[in-house]
Amino acid sequence: MALRPNRVLKPLEAQAREVARRTGYRASDVYQVLQAHNQVVEDYLEMGYDVSFGHSYQLIIAIRRAYKGYDGLNKQSIIIPERREIRLHKLRGLKEVKGKLNKGYKAKRI
Repeated sequence: MALRPNRVLKPLEAQAREVARRTGYRASDVYQVLQAHNQVVEDYLEMGYDVSFGHSYQLIIAIRRAYKGYDGLNKQSIIIPERREIRLHKLRGLKEVKGKLNKGYKAKRI
C-alpha cells in the first residue's frame, strides 16, 4: 500500500480496521488490544522505563539540564529548572524505511 507524502497516521479505529483486514481478526478486538497497548506504554513511561517498539523506534526518558533562559515579557533572565522529557530514538527499521523513501528522490528546484 503506497502512502501519499505528508499524511498523518490514522486514528486508532482506522488502524484497528487495517490490522483486522490484514490478519482476519475482528476490528473491535484489535481496537481493544491497541487501546490496552497504549495504556501499558503510558504506564511504563510514567514509571520511568524506556519503551521499545520492535526494530522501529524507542521512547527514551532523558533528563534535560537546567539552563538560563530569557523572559521577553518581563525583560529579565530566568533559570529554567531541570526536567524529564520523552525522546524518540529511531532504530534500524525506521532508518531502512527512510532509505527506501529517499531512494530515487530528486528535490525540486524553485
